Amino acid sequence: MGEEQEFDLSVVPPVPNFTLEDIYGNSHDLHEALSEGKKVLLSFFASWCGPCEESTPEVNSVWNQFGAGDEDFEVYGLTTETTDDAAVIGGLGWGAEYPEFEYSYDAYLQYFHYASSLETSGIPLYVIVCPNTQNPGFSEVSWFSEGWAPGGQSQNDMIAALQECDETIFGCISEWADNYDEFATDDDGSCYKYDCISEWADNYDELATDDDGSCELVACNYPYFFEYDSNYTISDPTLCLTYIVEGCTNPDGENYNEEANLDDGTCVVFGCTYTEAENYNPEATLQDESCIYYGCTNNTAENYNEQATENDGSCIIYGCVLSLFPNYNPEATVDDNSCNPDGVEMYGCSDETALNYDSQANTDNGSCIYQDSPEDCGSNTQEVYIPLYLPEGWGMFGFTCIEPMDVIDAFAPISDKLIIVKDNDGNPYLPEFNFNGLGDLVYSRGYQLKITEEIEDFSFCPTIIATENTPQREVGDLAEGGIVFYVDETGQHGLVAAMQDIEGIYEWGCHGTSISGTDGTAIGTGYQNTLDIVSGCSETPIAASVALAYESEGYSDWYLPSKDELIEMYNTIGNGSPEGDIGGFGHNRYWSSSEDYNNTAWSVGFGAGATYGYEKDNNYGVRVIRAF
Repeated sequence: MGEEQEFDLSVVPPVPNFTLEDIYGNSHDLHEALSEGKKVLLSFFASWCGPCEESTPEVNSVWNQFGAGDEDFEVYGLTTETTDDAAVIGGLGWGAEYPEFEYSYDAYLQYFHYASSLETSGIPLYVIVCPNTQNPGFSEVSWFSEGWAPGGQSQNDMIAALQECDETIFGCISEWADNYDEFATDDDGSCYKYDCISEWADNYDELATDDDGSCELVACNYPYFFEYDSNYTISDPTLCLTYIVEGCTNPDGENYNEEANLDDGTCVVFGCTYTEAENYNPEATLQDESCIYYGCTNNTAENYNEQATENDGSCIIYGCVLSLFPNYNPEATVDDNSCNPDGVEMYGCSDETALNYDSQANTDNGSCIYQDSPEDCGSNTQEVYIPLYLPEGWGMFGFTCIEPMDVIDAFAPISDKLIIVKDNDGNPYLPEFNFNGLGDLVYSRGYQLKITEEIEDFSFCPTIIATENTPQREVGDLAEGGIVFYVDETGQHGLVAAMQDIEGIYEWGCHGTSISGTDGTAIGTGYQNTLDIVSGCSETPIAASVALAYESEGYSDWYLPSKDELIEMYNTIGNGSPEGDIGGFGHNRYWSSSEDYNNTAWSVGFGAGATYGYEKDNNYGVRVIRAF
């Protein structure tokens, strides 16, 4: 008795196709029959197989019962015996009226496929395939039998499987699909719908599976507005409502721009930038030496803290705490049983240069107080010109110069663009009529003005910045004519970047020509690269030539940074820095002095730090550096 079992569809491989001629010369295509909705019984036999002979009449009876091939059922007999040709099969006389095929390699592959997937190896092997008209290769193997049970048992099981196959029609059952099959009863996962699949589109179809190129978006087409959408397919300028004004949007910034609605990372906020300080300011971009560290500031104490700037009363100083004894120490906090009427120690300030020098003291107790000076405070000052942004039309500004300034002198450089300046009392200065009813501009007072065009590079006076008076430099310091972005292991030498870009954009130069000596990329190679570029390329102006000619803050030894020097700038004072873009680079791309090939040179984009070799005839920004 043959083995019969239900088959799990989830583990059945696809149904492979075959196109063969039967022993009478008629061509048959398996997938074509399945696409027409026919159920197919595959009968694998051999001429020497007794059970095959016994089962053939019953299989032929089923074939006739279900239409003898003229309706929706077909039987294909496939031999597995290599010697079974058309003559042998035609002479068997087993009563098969359905199509039978002589041995071929394709026929054998069919047997091998099903025997392997169904984990069987005998014959006869009967396999019923329920059709998937949309995708015949994924039709369902719904029943199989290895061997044949006598007495009609296998025949009845086969008929029942065929009837169940009638009840199942595989196809797409989703009405929204382009290939919806109203006759299908079970979904075969073949549903598809062509439409717009991009969520940004006005005609986005959440049910679509394949894009048909029909996506449309009506949107603002100008990137200068917040409403701009790069995906637009139909432009509508009326949707462009909010014009983008980049600038410092932090009201605490020295260069705050009240007209700006998109922060460009250029805000200059002075404050304490050290996270461990008591007054750490997370919004500060430049260190102003205001950091406060609490601790014991008396250098004679057991717990003296040399980093402390404010005494918190925690000092532990052992000594005599009773004032009636001659060795009384007014700074002592813990009595050490040393009070002695015969004591010879006289505690106090023993430094003659101190304000509280005690001529009687013979033992210094750390109480000396000195006259403040830049040297004593460990700091010095530096003048930095911070441009005042003046938008076209009406605006406001605060006067930050300590000394009063006549309004006529103050605005002399831009008087041709100035219409009016007035104070809070309405007193005006009208340059066109040479009328000054305002007088002097006064420190910390606010004023209104109206100008005919935008002014970005203007200031009344330099801003005084306090910096640490020490040979040790730190990244972010304003020193040596610029902003420190690299310090070597000694802390005394490094590199500074200029406070601003050289005006304009420039080519690297000599496109197509390899410049000898300009292949240095490491930190420390930028200066020689720049000299070699100018020596080997006669084109002007180019990035290297304007870099060598640049002068700023009293320095004239500026040059074009190497590739690694430029990357270091991005990582320490640009957008790659934990402190943010304190160098004010924005999202510009800058040339390095490092050549890549004869047509390309290295550049760095300061928006995200992208470093690429670009064509030398491209125009990019120049931010020069110098060594100290």
